[in-house]
Amino acid sequence: MHQRLGQLEEQNQQINPQIQEQLAEIKEAIAPIITLTQKITYLEQISQKINARMIESAQNFNNQIDSVNQRLENLEINEQEINPQIQQQFAEIKYAISHIDNIYDFFAKLKKQETENQSPPSVQTQYRKERIFQQEEKTNIGEDNQTKSNQKTSETEKPQTPKSPVPNIVKNEIEQTIETAKNDIQQGKREIEEEVKKLGESLNNLFKP
Repeated sequence: MHQRLGQLEEQNQQINPQIQEQLAEIKEAIAPIITLTQKITYLEQISQKINARMIESAQNFNNQIDSVNQRLENLEINEQEINPQIQQQFAEIKYAISHIDNIYDFFAKLKKQETENQSPPSVQTQYRKERIFQQEEKTNIGEDNQTKSNQKTSETEKPQTPKSPVPNIVKNEIEQTIETAKNDIQQGKREIEEEVKKLGESLNNLFKP
């Protein structure tokens, strides 16, 4: 378009000053549009790079989980012959992995609801209940391995849900729940690393001459 305007200017050297002024105004109006288009293109490129990195990170994490699962399957072959302490560590590692999988499921549901502009309290309430249940389940794993008792707590604390959240509250609730899920994922990863370390030490002690 700039080239076309330049040609018009060359062809119309004899045009009166009013038309020349209009051409200048058109060029001035077009300039910010071109700049804005360039910025949009740049932002789209950055967004694609960020999405690619997120996908790569998620895939790497999934590969790590698969690797841990495979190791557990290999170790479970002789699980019946291993002492109760190591069996408890097996149970805790399995719990941590399942906990992370559940967090990812809730995280995906929250992102979907945020995209569809749906009200989130039901999913948030379910997520909180699940966290309470899993905390109780983790406690019960330790109790079962120490006392050989199948007793489990049946009462769960009901989380409070907002009665009529305004848009800002809804957004804050989503962000807070997502942040909590991220923290839980990191905690789960640390638990897995710690339990795998303990398991390795126990196996080394088990097979010492």
